[in-house]
Amino acid sequence: FHLDTIFTPVLDKDKNLAAMIASLELMTADSKERLLNLAKKKCIRLLDVPASDAIGTSEVLGEFAVNCLPMPGYLIGPTRFHSKEVDDHLKEVGVMHITVPLTQYRLSGGAVHCLTNEL
Repeated sequence: FHLDTIFTPVLDKDKNLAAMIASLELMTADSKERLLNLAKKKCIRLLDVPASDAIGTSEVLGEFAVNCLPMPGYLIGPTRFHSKEVDDHLKEVGVMHITVPLTQYRLSGGAVHCLTNEL
């Protein structure tokens, strides 16, 4: 699967990396360790979300909330995150989370970020 199905950066209005959102449970141990080390080294908040906010599991398709288009001051995604911690942190760093429902596109394994990639 693609990185954008389990991870998204968050940019503040000044184009600084203000946070990272990821489903750590879906990452390999090495990838998880590298991401945690990066967050610690750069003093960037890493918000862990459940698999249901990402691609999901082999048993249950996720909602792809993490598959967002990050823009300065905005995070555009297909649905809200289950974690109140994500919403609280986005407000804290001044990032507006905008949702654009893509329920049918989700069934093919994608969402907002996938739709905004260059061909």
